[in-house]
Amino acid sequence: MFARTTIPPQELMTRIADVVAELPGTEIVTQNDRYLHAEVTSRIFRFVDDLEIAIVGDSEIVVRSSSRVGRSDLGVNRNRVEDLRSRLTAADVLR
Repeated sequence: MFARTTIPPQELMTRIADVVAELPGTEIVTQNDRYLHAEVTSRIFRFVDDLEIAIVGDSEIVVRSSSRVGRSDLGVNRNRVEDLRSRLTAADVLR
């Protein structure tokens, strides 16, 4: 579990998508009421990572950020998730 929120599920994914769209190098590929898949391209080497967000139940948010190639991403995906958490908190999506 990534976090919980009190925002109704119908509004939640729209607000999450607005924040995800602001992440550098990010393109939203798939989005519906409870799931979002985005591709994040690194600036220098142009590696593509996957960012997935799901809403479970009425208030639980689950996030997955993963590299497509290589053994180690040197903490890039972990930092991305922490940045996302900070941005969602600043946007009053998380409390």
